Amino acid sequence: MIEGTADLVSGNRAYDATHGIHINPGSHHNVFGNTAFFTSQGDLADDNPACGTDAWWNNVFGTANQTCIQ
Repeated sequence: MIEGTADLVSGNRAYDATHGIHINPGSHHNVFGNTAFFTSQGDLADDNPACGTDAWWNNVFGTANQTCIQ
């Protein structure tokens, strides 16, 4: 699981793990070029309403908790 306030989240891989990539509320991230599959608590997740100011693109994943995650 990747959490915190870093601006860039890129090039990460999560397979068959508990967590994928999870963005906490109130933070700002550019999330691109990551891969996440088969994580038990969701592959990609953003806890900001409508992804807030986070930008998600070019990620490969099985599940996401919001449609703004691409």
